[in-house]
Amino acid sequence: MAYGSRIRYLLNTSISDTDTTAAVTGGIAGLLYGWETIPAEWLNLLAKKTTIDKLIINLQTKIYR
Repeated sequence: MAYGSRIRYLLNTSISDTDTTAAVTGGIAGLLYGWETIPAEWLNLLAKKTTIDKLIINLQTKIYR
Protein backbone atom coordinates (compact mmCIF):
# COMPACT_ATOMS: atom_id res chain seq x y z
CA MET A 1 0.00 0.00 0.00
CA ALA A 2 1.48 3.37 -0.99
CA TYR A 3 2.06 6.26 1.40
CA GLY A 4 -1.11 8.22 0.63
CA SER A 5 -3.25 5.10 0.56
CA ARG A 6 -1.94 3.99 3.95
CA ILE A 7 -2.76 7.33 5.59
CA ARG A 8 -6.22 7.54 3.99
CA TYR A 9 -7.02 3.98 5.06
CA LEU A 10 -6.12 4.65 8.68
CA LEU A 11 -7.99 7.95 8.79
CA ASN A 12 -11.10 6.27 7.41
CA THR A 13 -10.94 3.28 9.77
CA SER A 14 -9.73 4.88 13.02
CA ILE A 15 -12.32 5.19 15.73
CA SER A 16 -10.68 8.05 17.64
CA ASP A 17 -7.57 10.19 17.81
CA THR A 18 -7.11 10.23 14.03
CA ASP A 19 -4.62 13.11 14.12
CA THR A 20 -2.19 11.14 16.27
CA THR A 21 -2.77 7.97 14.26
CA ALA A 22 -2.06 9.84 11.01
CA ALA A 23 1.03 11.56 12.43
CA VAL A 24 2.61 8.34 13.70
CA THR A 25 1.66 6.34 10.61
CA GLY A 26 2.84 9.15 8.35
CA GLY A 27 6.22 9.21 10.03
CA ILE A 28 6.68 5.46 9.81
CA ALA A 29 5.38 5.29 6.23
CA GLY A 30 7.70 8.14 5.26
CA LEU A 31 10.65 6.18 6.64
CA LEU A 32 9.51 2.98 4.95
CA TYR A 33 8.53 4.36 1.52
CA GLY A 34 10.73 7.48 1.42
CA TRP A 35 9.60 11.08 1.75
CA GLU A 36 9.57 11.39 -2.05
CA THR A 37 6.43 9.22 -2.09
CA ILE A 38 4.39 11.68 -0.01
CA PRO A 39 1.84 13.23 -2.40
CA ALA A 40 3.08 16.62 -3.67
CA GLU A 41 -0.27 18.26 -2.99
CA TRP A 42 0.12 17.33 0.69
CA LEU A 43 3.66 18.67 0.88
CA ASN A 44 2.69 21.93 -0.77
CA LEU A 45 0.23 22.61 2.08
CA LEU A 46 2.91 22.45 4.77
CA ALA A 47 3.52 25.57 6.83
CA LYS A 48 7.20 26.61 6.61
CA LYS A 49 7.80 24.17 3.74
CA THR A 50 11.00 25.97 2.68
CA THR A 51 12.45 25.61 6.18
CA ILE A 52 11.48 21.93 6.31
CA ASP A 53 13.08 21.32 2.89
CA LYS A 54 16.34 22.87 4.12
CA LEU A 55 16.28 20.70 7.24
CA ILE A 56 15.76 17.58 5.12
CA ILE A 57 18.69 18.46 2.87
CA ASN A 58 20.94 19.17 5.87
CA LEU A 59 19.97 15.87 7.51
CA GLN A 60 20.53 13.90 4.31
CA THR A 61 23.94 15.53 3.90
CA LYS A 62 24.96 14.46 7.41
CA ILE A 63 23.62 10.92 7.03
CA TYR A 64 24.95 10.20 3.52
CA ARG A 65 28.40 11.81 3.63
